[in-house]
Amino acid sequence: MVEQSQPRYAFAVGHSAKLDPYLQDYVDLLAEINKESDRGAVLTAASFIDVLLQKTIAAFMVDDGSAKKLCEGFNAPIGTLSSRILAAFALGLISTGERAECDTIRKIRNEFAHNVKVNFNDQKLTAMCSNLKFATDEQEITSQMRFTSSAVTIITRLVNRPIYVAKAKLKYQEWPTAASRQEKDES
Repeated sequence: MVEQSQPRYAFAVGHSAKLDPYLQDYVDLLAEINKESDRGAVLTAASFIDVLLQKTIAAFMVDDGSAKKLCEGFNAPIGTLSSRILAAFALGLISTGERAECDTIRKIRNEFAHNVKVNFNDQKLTAMCSNLKFATDEQEITSQMRFTSSAVTIITRLVNRPIYVAKAKLKYQEWPTAASRQEKDES
């Protein structure tokens, strides 16, 4: 019998061996989303996407502490979900479809974060959720189910991204200057 040292959810989805540490947060997130209210599920999923984008961007940048300053802390230039989506796309770390999906999830998150009386039955949120392309293709699916399906899909796509992106990590290099070009032309 396998020792149950991880959440029951991990066993429910077929994980019988100890999970890699970077996947443990993912498995915990899935269990958390399922027990949350609509608002809680949206805020939790969007927050997790935000963290995954931050980790992906940081894994790609030059490793000298500047990535942390850009991505973390008060007034960090790449410190919001919106700026992380844009930066990840501009750096080629997420696809056009992933960018659009993350942006729609961000807008849905903003609705729940800034409006006290909002739920997935609201016409505006139903319309937003209909724009989620990564959701399941089932015909009779609620807006809440569409959001959850899409959020889990984008999270699944991004959960390992920092590991793969780190393999192409940027490194500082010396760039030619006008003076070095002139020296080359003179020789």
